[in-house]
Amino acid sequence: MRKYILAVLATAILAGCKKEETTENGVMQTKSMPIKEISIVNGMLSFSKAEFYDNFVSGDEKEVLAILRQYEENSSYLSLAEQREWAEDTVYTELISGLLNHAHMIHIENKVYRINAATGRVYTLPAEYINDVTAITALKNEDLGNELISVHSVEEDLWEISGLPQPKSGPGGGCPNAGSNIRVADKSTNYQTWTGCNVGNSNLAAWLQAEMRYRRYGIYFELGMWSSERYATLYSPGYSFTCNTVRLESDFCKFKRNNNQGTVYNVGFHTNSGTGERKFKPYKGSNRLCWIYWKGRTRKVSTNQVSPTVTLLFNYTE
Repeated sequence: MRKYILAVLATAILAGCKKEETTENGVMQTKSMPIKEISIVNGMLSFSKAEFYDNFVSGDEKEVLAILRQYEENSSYLSLAEQREWAEDTVYTELISGLLNHAHMIHIENKVYRINAATGRVYTLPAEYINDVTAITALKNEDLGNELISVHSVEEDLWEISGLPQPKSGPGGGCPNAGSNIRVADKSTNYQTWTGCNVGNSNLAAWLQAEMRYRRYGIYFELGMWSSERYATLYSPGYSFTCNTVRLESDFCKFKRNNNQGTVYNVGFHTNSGTGERKFKPYKGSNRLCWIYWKGRTRKVSTNQVSPTVTLLFNYTE
């Protein structure tokens, strides 16, 4: 399945999926997308199989985003990223913003999902009602008075919410629920330290920044680290700019995946140097994680100055 997914991604990127429309009896018709497992139904992305979805979102992020951009060129699909004129924030990442339509909805096999990351809730509707106007309106309005609508937490993953068989089961069973018999530390850490910017302006203040986050959307989870050096003028605090080469340094990252708690995933030392923001994502997928322990920092290459070490712990216990 994994090799098939990679082949599908490569084929779709090379072929492209330009918006092509024809008319039939005066009605505008949009040609189908080149990936048969992903279609557009009632204005949202529709994944026929959850296993395909899982492999798709776990793939190379640049390739996945390239495919999503092609779907956005279809006139019948408006993504959350397009509607919001996307800029990455602490609520919705670029990838999840491309997966969700403007109403925060997506169809995956047996359910239609509405993700409300701001409130930490996932609302679902049985997939057979995807074209039912009343049911879809109730889902959009998060109307729990409608018996078809169910609500879950973003801490639950796709397989727990859908009830579908887990294709990546392993030893050790599931992760514990958040907060039960385990120590829950920071889900997000963000540290910075002041440094010189070498741009010949004494009115500039610069800092090194390192940030780690474990983001949860119910149907999608990711671990991410961001490193940057920016500066702001004393007279315009909101102005930022990149001015030196920085290096993201991840000392180590280890975690366990739900339904495979007996396996510890260890990601060794990783660096990423350059100007502008540096990114590193050791995990993306439809399974929630536990026992996360991660350390890293941002370093200014020319002067060897470093930010404080960032530590991310989640559901971790020795």
